[in-house]
Amino acid sequence: MSPTRLHNIRGAIRSFRIVSWLLRVGIIVCVLAIIPSQATGICLCNAPKELILELIGLGSIALLALYCSRIRVDCVDLFLALFLIFSIVSGGFAAPDRWEALRAVGISVAGIAIFWSSRVIAKSGRGQQLLDVAALAVVLVAATVILDALGFSYGLSVTRPAGTLGDRNSAAHFLAVGMPLLFLQSFETRSARRESLALFSLAILGAALLLTRSRAAWLAVISGTLLFAILLGLTPRRFHLSLTMARVMRATAALAAGLILGLCIPTQLHWKAMHPYMESFENLAESNSGSGRVRLNQYHDSLLMLIGHKTLGVGPGNWKILYKARASGLTKNNSQASTHAYQAPAERTIWYLPNRLNSDWIAFMVERGLPAVIFLLAALATLAVWSVKSWSRLNVTAPGSDPSPRLVSLLILVAIIVIVGSFDAVLQLPAPTYLAFLMLGALAPLHKPLFTICLSRFARAFAAVTALVLAGALAIFTSNEIYVSYVIARSGPNNLSAAYRMSFDKRWFLTEVVWSERAVKKDLGRYPACD
Repeated sequence: MSPTRLHNIRGAIRSFRIVSWLLRVGIIVCVLAIIPSQATGICLCNAPKELILELIGLGSIALLALYCSRIRVDCVDLFLALFLIFSIVSGGFAAPDRWEALRAVGISVAGIAIFWSSRVIAKSGRGQQLLDVAALAVVLVAATVILDALGFSYGLSVTRPAGTLGDRNSAAHFLAVGMPLLFLQSFETRSARRESLALFSLAILGAALLLTRSRAAWLAVISGTLLFAILLGLTPRRFHLSLTMARVMRATAALAAGLILGLCIPTQLHWKAMHPYMESFENLAESNSGSGRVRLNQYHDSLLMLIGHKTLGVGPGNWKILYKARASGLTKNNSQASTHAYQAPAERTIWYLPNRLNSDWIAFMVERGLPAVIFLLAALATLAVWSVKSWSRLNVTAPGSDPSPRLVSLLILVAIIVIVGSFDAVLQLPAPTYLAFLMLGALAPLHKPLFTICLSRFARAFAAVTALVLAGALAIFTSNEIYVSYVIARSGPNNLSAAYRMSFDKRWFLTEVVWSERAVKKDLGRYPACD
């Protein structure tokens, strides 16, 4: 073996270790990243998480690009790349506000970079390490949600209980996405101690999920559990003997115990309903009134924006600027929040609720065009088909490790992402985007590539530098918004000239000023609780 070849192999192994470490540390920092300040009343939740996602995702892919002389492209990679291409083109040519487009596309680019990085790390034999730390991140979020419900959040979340994610629906969606991972942890381990920890984690997750009262997350978890039960009941021989019925029953009992714990603990949540959790369960699929009706109206009016914008949409992140809602309303728990915006570009202020369309798939369709959302859904569908095919071909009597729980967990994960993404913003937010793509990459089975791209040393260096430059640009933009938000909160509505000069996105700045002015009028402080 030549010295150059040996040097490249050693460099690749070193980069794999660094990237694995970055991905593991990044998911923990991302879910905990929050900027509170009681002095100014500011509490930024999403912006710090965006910063972590962008730096970790693009930094990891830059490190891997330096030592990847060949890139094997399969169907999933191709579909995700086409989704990014349409998103970038839409942001460059269709978006009225390109700063908002940069922010929205940056989350998608960084999330898919996490997917590609975790997939490479999983192929190198370090996938279990990624899954272990991702499970820890899910448990941390569940614990902070419970602490928030008990009254120990100190005003960190605007819609309790949400913990460090700032919004109870966002926290619930994050936990729903992580649920298959905790089930997998309890199924795969051969250690009684690790299984006990996994069962305890499932109980904590069940309690936190119940306390959030998020119907979309509940529906996704119920659907995922039923899907697993159906697969286990109809084709029990496709599972390895290590996945005994007793282990399945213990995991299900742990989740049920968490639900009972959530009902029994003395929380500081002041729901208006006499039996709030039963009411949410009874109205699980209700759409004739309340937030269900608001969402249907929002979907209907948003889809009308596709007229004349079917190919590229109205621009990533620009739905909130162009959309004009039919109804407006906001309750204390944000359960009936709807959108109110002004379409006239000459309007000085733009104030809207919510900040994102309450459906990932409709949002991507409206903002980035029909081809973009078709490619993203095709990538998820391909992963689901691969998991089913790989699972059906398993020889479960063969000795060694049993991959069947991972393949079933991947299938359930895809189903949960599709369900929660149909009713709320999931892949538009940094924390669930990080977790979802990290898990998808670590669980994705190996598949025959469509073609292979050979990269020269110059091409690898160019790809790495491009990723780092993009990471730097996104980090500067996100840091600018964080600092300008702090200045707005600190200076108040009457002294904002310095913040205006510093802000890259003037339209976003005016929106934040309106937030601040309305908060002052309502005696809620000089800034809303969370971004």
